[in-house]
Amino acid sequence: ALALTRLGRATLEGRPLDALGTALRDALLGGEPTPRALERGLGPAGMPRLAAWRDLGLVAPPRRGSNALLLQKRRALARRAAPQELLGLPAGDRTNARSALRQLARELHPDRFDPALAATSGEVLRALLDAEASLR
Repeated sequence: ALALTRLGRATLEGRPLDALGTALRDALLGGEPTPRALERGLGPAGMPRLAAWRDLGLVAPPRRGSNALLLQKRRALARRAAPQELLGLPAGDRTNARSALRQLARELHPDRFDPALAATSGEVLRALLDAEASLR
């Protein structure tokens, strides 16, 4: 699934495009999933356009849930949650700490967020690293 990025919105919104580009842009602006947008009359002809837009950074896979997870971990950090809770592990589980850390690091890495949230993400990631180290 692909969605318009911030750059894609700024570049494509309100711009005159050919019929294929207009249909694809409108479907993506409307929040339709990519396969459904392609079924809506765009068909195989829309795939090269979509690939080109992806290469230009106009569309990308949506980042769903990352902000919610970041907020959840930030709240757990603020209330000084136990290391297992911070890593999302059951109480007493120390064996899966490393894999839990890796999964969370992929989702909460500062590079995945806008600069406004990158500092918070870095803080949470440092706390996750400390939590994993304390369980070793």
